[in-house]
Amino acid sequence: MAAFPTPITSPAAPNPSFGPISREYTAKILETKFGDGYRQRAGNGINTIGEVYNAGWHNITTAEKNIIRDFLVARGGWDAFTWTAPGDTASSKWTSVSWRETPLGGDHWNFTAVFIKEFDV
Repeated sequence: MAAFPTPITSPAAPNPSFGPISREYTAKILETKFGDGYRQRAGNGINTIGEVYNAGWHNITTAEKNIIRDFLVARGGWDAFTWTAPGDTASSKWTSVSWRETPLGGDHWNFTAVFIKEFDV
């Protein structure tokens, strides 16, 4: 399994930064509704909390953007990679099926990607 590229730093990009946009958690539950508003709930599986991370790299060079983009393209959206999210102490398995590059002018870009935490083996 591939590891996500190390943080990008380059003197060619003035003030490049990694900026998390958001981290979202979603509980996966099974629910049955009975009469009179009664409901019964249970966790769905052993990993009941899903996680999605919207990551962003701001003011990076074309070469730096291409490293990230090429890495994600090579994974094809289905092949998991390891990555340590900011604030986490250990790496986890992630996939990415969506990313966006925005030109800032000259040789500078913003790049965002959606990372989905995976629990497969």
